[in-house]
Amino acid sequence: VYEKSFESNNVLLLPNTVTVTDYTPDIQVYGAEIPSNGIAGELISVQWAVVNGGAEVATGSWHDAVYLSEDSSFDANMDTLFGLYDHSGPLAVGETSSVPSQATWMRLPSRMEGDYYVFIVADAGDGVLERGGETNNVYMVSSLIHIANQAADLQMDTVSAPSEALAGSAIPVSWVVVNRG
Repeated sequence: VYEKSFESNNVLLLPNTVTVTDYTPDIQVYGAEIPSNGIAGELISVQWAVVNGGAEVATGSWHDAVYLSEDSSFDANMDTLFGLYDHSGPLAVGETSSVPSQATWMRLPSRMEGDYYVFIVADAGDGVLERGGETNNVYMVSSLIHIANQAADLQMDTVSAPSEALAGSAIPVSWVVVNRG
């Protein structure tokens, strides 16, 4: 609207300060259980709980990631991801949810051997907007898991073939291979 010389009175400044509070959820791993031993390539039972420690209901979907690490420092680029678990909200403020209510079976990677730290990362893909709450999503399980690598050891057990044959003719041959690994 054209106001000619009255444009200078279009803004009113108030001496009051307005405080804006932005409440967000804060998904965290609350505790976890893993076995003390496992076999490379086999299934293990993993169970953990998440809590919403924020000030707003967590809605939508997110996933938690389970990693194996050779050291006690988590690094998503260096550690081995071996399990994902998908969630869908809501998770109320202060609510704890066992993930899942029954244990989750996860397959250990093949060709691993030794003692490993286990890390569980809540909301690993940042599916829930947590603002300042993203720094506490990594949880290190207090006990190590020992992974045994029971590699195959294939050995010839028996072989049978005729003791005589004509040159150029087909003969029956059979054998038995045993895995002694």
